[in-house]
Amino acid sequence: MRFLIDLVIACVIVTSILSIHFVAWKHYKSFRHPTNIVLVEHESWHTNWQDAFEQGKEENKWIVLMFTAEWCPPCKRMKQEILPHNDIETILSSYISSFVDVDNENNNTVKNKYLDSKQGIPQFVIINPYSRKIYNRTVGYQSVAKFSRFLQGKK
Repeated sequence: MRFLIDLVIACVIVTSILSIHFVAWKHYKSFRHPTNIVLVEHESWHTNWQDAFEQGKEENKWIVLMFTAEWCPPCKRMKQEILPHNDIETILSSYISSFVDVDNENNNTVKNKYLDSKQGIPQFVIINPYSRKIYNRTVGYQSVAKFSRFLQGKK
C-alpha cells in the first residue's frame, strides 16, 4: 500500500514539473529578444556618409553619424525605440544624419577618422561639415532624454 501512495505522489510531482516546464517554454518562445527587433525605416537617414557630408555643406547643417552594425542589439534598440521618437525626430531635423555600418569596408575611411574603437557601438558623433571636426560624441544605448541632451549640446 505504501508503494502505491509513493507512486501516486511521484506521478503528481512529475506532472507538476512537466506543466511548469511547458508553461515556461511557452513564455520563453514568445519572448522578444532585442536581436529580433524589426527595424523602423529611417527615411531621413543617409546610408552613404559622403552624401551626408555633401548635403550638410549644401544645407549648412551639422552631421550626426551613427556607427552601427547588423549584429548589435543596442544599435537595433536605438533605431527601433529612440530614433523614431517625435522629440528626437524634431531635433534631428536640424542635422543631416547618416548610418555608418562598421562592418562595411567602404566605410573604413570615415570609421578610421571618427570612430573611437575603444568605446564600442552604437556610437554617435556630431561633426562640423566644413572643418570636419568632431564636436561631440556619445556611446551606447541612450534614453530619449539623454540622447536629446546630447543632440542639443551642439548649440
